[in-house]
Amino acid sequence: MASSQTLRLGLVLLIAAVVATSVVVAMSAWADGPVGPVIPTWPPFTMVYETDGVVYSIGSSPSVTTREVRRLEYQSRTQWTDTVIEAPTITSKVGSTSRVGYSTRVDGDSYTEYKTSGETTYAERLGENETMLAGSSLPPPFPIEDSRFEIESTATSAKVCFNDECTENAAGQLRRKANGGEFVYVDDARGIPLRVGDAFIVREIRIADTKQQIAR
Repeated sequence: MASSQTLRLGLVLLIAAVVATSVVVAMSAWADGPVGPVIPTWPPFTMVYETDGVVYSIGSSPSVTTREVRRLEYQSRTQWTDTVIEAPTITSKVGSTSRVGYSTRVDGDSYTEYKTSGETTYAERLGENETMLAGSSLPPPFPIEDSRFEIESTATSAKVCFNDECTENAAGQLRRKANGGEFVYVDDARGIPLRVGDAFIVREIRIADTKQQIAR
């Protein structure tokens, strides 16, 4: 359980470092009264993305950060499952292990982590405003039509589908932060993320809804 809690803390810290202001705005909007722009509501979608995985070291060797591919099946901010579908095999003196098949699930206020076998490795109850970010690398919704931010069209390597209409290498919406960080979103008014630097990169997303045009 301790290792699971450490991993979850690492993911949350990664999110905080990457999305900073967006997290604060998003969490405030889910509180009793919105602060700033209204945070959009996402439709259901299935997303395949890559992100940093566990960090490990063997003996006196330098630590290594793994890279994972995950599938997120999202119904709402209180109903989603995130599953590792590609990950390296880590070999040590005690054997080999891989996180392929490990999953994280949020169901209402219940947060659970599972092994490939389906065994529960960690579970807890979440607070009212924790359900979106708990244990996931997913950046929060972004109010892409907020006039305080400059957004420009950009090319991506992602496959984006609205219902059954798919586009390879779909165009996205790019926002650059003053510190040089780049955030790319689906070309849709609801601010669904496609890329945050190299920390979060979407390969494919299938959105169960029609495209929502961005007001210019």
